[in-house]
Amino acid sequence: MYDPDGLGPRRVFDPEVWVSPDGKLRWTWTDRVGTVLSDGLTKLPEPCDCLVFAGMGGRLIAELLSSREGAAPSSLAAASQLVLQPQSEPETVRRALRELGFRTESERMVRDRGKFYLVISAVPGESKAREEELLFGTLMGGQDPVFREYLLEEREKNARILKKLEK
Repeated sequence: MYDPDGLGPRRVFDPEVWVSPDGKLRWTWTDRVGTVLSDGLTKLPEPCDCLVFAGMGGRLIAELLSSREGAAPSSLAAASQLVLQPQSEPETVRRALRELGFRTESERMVRDRGKFYLVISAVPGESKAREEELLFGTLMGGQDPVFREYLLEEREKNARILKKLEK
């Protein structure tokens, strides 16, 4: 695997085997990334610098990160970064991060093919997040234009729902 920092090859383990209908995605990933089929961190062969949990609900991400059963004790402790992409319940992920000794480094909202996705980068450290930041994240400062698009679309969707309820 290419190492842009020049520190030598890095080993990467993907905790989920991804297969497209024609098998191409699996081949692409397994050609570059060592895959491990595991319930969270339980079967990682060695600790990793960066852990990525994406494409699943926030509650499941929190459970997988919090699960100590069968996991090497150093699996989470060795991580210098977590990249998380919860499909729902991001507040559950933020609370779990705080309990596990991680703080949110940054959050970004991205849009792909009409869908919005939240990406959270977390690093070890004490979280000083206030309750509203745990609920709504760090994007509330208004610096992310995609997050603004998301809020406007949610407002329109909620207005349509309210209108239907008033009938």
